[in-house]
Amino acid sequence: RYKLAVDAALVYDESARLLKGSSWKVNFPTRRDYEEAKARELDGIGRSSGGAISVDVAGSLAAVAMKVEEIASNVGGPGGPRKVAPGSMFCGRGGGLVPIAPIVGPH
Repeated sequence: RYKLAVDAALVYDESARLLKGSSWKVNFPTRRDYEEAKARELDGIGRSSGGAISVDVAGSLAAVAMKVEEIASNVGGPGGPRKVAPGSMFCGRGGGLVPIAPIVGPH
């Protein structure tokens, strides 16, 4: 489902924040940690493919946001389903989750 392992790991992180709270151990404590890991993974893919790489970075993050939103809609509690976990890298906007800051880079 995810083109990059870091995106699957981010879904785990965001789900863990929703289900276990912001103090739960995650793969990427900060947005910067995620971005650095993603850059390393993209570099590795580019090297192994001889530099020919085509990964829709915005699309991959949108897939993460959709999955996190799906999980959040199923997490109930006082006041109904949660939209954003404390410490999340996403914020609720216009009925959906969007990244707090877009990832911009050469990939």
